[in-house]
Amino acid sequence: MAKQIQLRRGSTAEHENFIGATGEVTVDTDLNTLRVHDGTTPGGHIVRGAQLPDNADYVVESKAAGTATNNMWYRKYKSGWVEQGAYLGGVSAQASKKVIFPIPYKQMHDYFIFALGTNPNVTWSGGDTRTGEFCTIKNSSNETNYIDVYTCGWAA
Repeated sequence: MAKQIQLRRGSTAEHENFIGATGEVTVDTDLNTLRVHDGTTPGGHIVRGAQLPDNADYVVESKAAGTATNNMWYRKYKSGWVEQGAYLGGVSAQASKKVIFPIPYKQMHDYFIFALGTNPNVTWSGGDTRTGEFCTIKNSSNETNYIDVYTCGWAA
Protein backbone atom coordinates (compact mmCIF):
# COMPACT_ATOMS: atom_id res chain seq x y z
CA MET A 1 0.00 0.00 0.00
CA ALA A 2 1.19 3.52 -0.81
CA LYS A 3 2.37 5.85 1.95
CA GLN A 4 0.42 9.04 2.65
CA ILE A 5 2.02 12.30 3.67
CA GLN A 6 -0.11 14.90 5.38
CA LEU A 7 1.20 18.40 6.06
CA ARG A 8 0.01 20.82 8.72
CA ARG A 9 -2.80 22.92 7.32
CA GLY A 10 -4.99 25.84 8.23
CA SER A 11 -6.87 28.88 7.00
CA THR A 12 -5.21 32.10 5.84
CA ALA A 13 -6.11 33.74 9.20
CA GLU A 14 -4.56 30.87 11.15
CA HIS A 15 -1.39 31.08 9.08
CA GLU A 16 -0.92 34.83 9.68
CA ASN A 17 0.05 34.22 13.32
CA PHE A 18 1.80 30.86 12.87
CA ILE A 19 5.59 30.66 12.92
CA GLY A 20 6.68 27.35 11.48
CA ALA A 21 10.04 25.67 11.92
CA THR A 22 12.84 26.48 9.47
CA GLY A 23 12.06 24.62 6.24
CA GLU A 24 8.60 23.53 7.35
CA VAL A 25 5.93 23.46 4.64
CA THR A 26 2.25 23.99 5.47
CA VAL A 27 -0.96 24.17 3.42
CA ASP A 28 -3.15 27.30 3.32
CA THR A 29 -6.62 25.79 2.83
CA ASP A 30 -8.25 29.12 1.86
CA LEU A 31 -5.77 30.02 -0.88
CA ASN A 32 -4.92 26.41 -1.84
CA THR A 33 -1.22 27.25 -1.68
CA LEU A 34 1.84 26.03 0.15
CA ARG A 35 3.76 28.17 2.61
CA VAL A 36 7.41 27.70 3.43
CA HIS A 37 8.52 28.77 6.90
CA ASP A 38 11.85 30.18 8.05
CA GLY A 39 11.41 29.91 11.82
CA THR A 40 10.88 33.67 12.34
CA THR A 41 8.33 35.12 9.88
CA PRO A 42 4.68 34.87 10.98
CA GLY A 43 2.70 33.19 8.19
CA GLY A 44 5.81 32.02 6.37
CA HIS A 45 6.22 32.68 2.65
CA ILE A 46 3.56 31.78 0.09
CA VAL A 47 4.87 29.56 -2.71
CA ARG A 48 3.76 31.05 -6.03
CA GLY A 49 2.95 28.64 -8.87
CA ALA A 50 5.40 28.49 -11.75
CA GLN A 51 3.94 29.84 -14.95
CA LEU A 52 5.33 29.69 -18.47
CA PRO A 53 5.64 32.96 -20.36
CA ASP A 54 2.97 33.54 -23.01
CA ASN A 55 5.50 33.04 -25.81
CA ALA A 56 6.82 29.72 -24.48
CA ASP A 57 6.64 26.83 -26.93
CA TYR A 58 6.03 23.34 -25.63
CA VAL A 59 4.91 19.90 -26.80
CA VAL A 60 1.11 19.57 -26.99
CA GLU A 61 0.93 16.18 -28.70
CA SER A 62 3.40 13.34 -29.14
CA LYS A 63 3.80 9.70 -30.04
CA ALA A 64 6.81 7.62 -29.10
CA ALA A 65 8.27 5.10 -31.52
CA GLY A 66 7.68 1.48 -30.68
CA THR A 67 9.82 -1.45 -31.65
CA ALA A 68 8.23 -2.36 -34.99
CA THR A 69 9.98 -1.70 -38.29
CA ASN A 70 8.85 1.46 -40.07
CA ASN A 71 7.64 2.82 -36.76
CA MET A 72 6.89 6.55 -36.63
CA TRP A 73 7.33 9.03 -33.79
CA TYR A 74 6.41 12.70 -33.61
CA ARG A 75 6.25 15.81 -31.43
CA LYS A 76 3.86 18.68 -32.20
CA TYR A 77 4.44 22.01 -30.43
CA LYS A 78 1.99 24.74 -29.41
CA SER A 79 3.33 26.98 -32.19
CA GLY A 80 2.55 24.40 -34.91
CA TRP A 81 6.19 23.29 -35.28
CA VAL A 82 6.46 19.52 -35.81
CA GLU A 83 9.31 17.03 -35.50
CA GLN A 84 8.71 13.56 -36.96
CA GLY A 85 10.80 10.53 -37.70
CA ALA A 86 10.85 6.84 -38.39
CA TYR A 87 13.09 3.85 -37.91
CA LEU A 88 12.88 1.90 -41.16
CA GLY A 89 15.00 -1.02 -40.05
CA GLY A 90 16.92 -2.96 -42.65
CA VAL A 91 16.11 -1.71 -46.14
CA SER A 92 17.24 -4.26 -48.71
CA ALA A 93 19.61 -3.40 -51.53
CA GLN A 94 17.96 -1.42 -54.36
CA ALA A 95 14.68 -1.26 -52.38
CA SER A 96 12.47 1.68 -51.39
CA LYS A 97 10.25 2.33 -48.39
CA LYS A 98 7.43 4.85 -48.19
CA VAL A 99 7.24 6.93 -45.01
CA ILE A 100 3.79 8.35 -44.22
CA PHE A 101 3.88 11.26 -41.80
CA PRO A 102 1.14 11.21 -39.12
CA ILE A 103 1.05 15.03 -39.27
CA PRO A 104 1.14 16.52 -42.80
CA TYR A 105 3.49 19.41 -43.42
CA LYS A 106 2.57 22.87 -44.68
CA GLN A 107 6.27 23.56 -45.03
CA MET A 108 9.06 21.18 -44.13
CA HIS A 109 12.11 23.02 -42.85
CA ASP A 110 14.65 20.22 -43.03
CA TYR A 111 15.12 16.48 -43.18
CA PHE A 112 17.94 14.11 -42.35
CA ILE A 113 18.49 10.48 -43.33
CA PHE A 114 20.80 8.38 -41.20
CA ALA A 115 21.97 5.15 -42.81
CA LEU A 116 24.14 2.47 -41.24
CA GLY A 117 26.00 0.17 -43.61
CA THR A 118 29.46 -0.27 -45.13
CA ASN A 119 28.49 1.66 -48.27
CA PRO A 120 25.28 3.61 -47.64
CA ASN A 121 23.73 5.30 -50.65
CA VAL A 122 20.30 6.47 -49.56
CA THR A 123 18.10 9.10 -51.20
CA TRP A 124 14.87 10.97 -50.45
CA SER A 125 12.18 11.31 -53.12
CA GLY A 126 8.44 11.67 -53.58
CA GLY A 127 7.08 14.81 -55.17
CA ASP A 128 7.58 18.09 -53.35
CA THR A 129 9.83 17.22 -50.43
CA ARG A 130 8.91 20.42 -48.60
CA THR A 131 5.16 19.78 -48.18
CA GLY A 132 2.87 16.83 -47.92
CA GLU A 133 2.19 13.65 -46.07
CA PHE A 134 4.86 11.22 -47.22
CA CYS A 135 8.29 10.61 -48.72
CA THR A 136 10.04 7.63 -50.25
CA ILE A 137 13.45 6.52 -49.06
CA LYS A 138 15.48 4.54 -51.61
CA ASN A 139 18.48 2.41 -50.76
CA SER A 140 20.57 2.54 -53.96
CA SER A 141 23.45 0.52 -52.60
CA ASN A 142 24.08 -3.17 -53.16
CA GLU A 143 23.62 -4.07 -49.52
CA THR A 144 21.04 -3.75 -46.77
CA ASN A 145 21.16 -0.45 -44.85
CA TYR A 146 19.57 0.37 -41.50
CA ILE A 147 17.84 3.71 -41.88
CA ASP A 148 16.45 6.41 -39.57
CA VAL A 149 14.59 9.47 -40.86
CA TYR A 150 14.18 12.82 -39.07
CA THR A 151 12.03 15.71 -40.38
CA CYS A 152 10.92 19.05 -38.97
CA GLY A 153 8.77 21.95 -40.11
CA TRP A 154 5.36 23.63 -39.85
CA ALA A 155 2.19 21.55 -39.66
CA ALA A 156 -0.43 21.97 -42.38
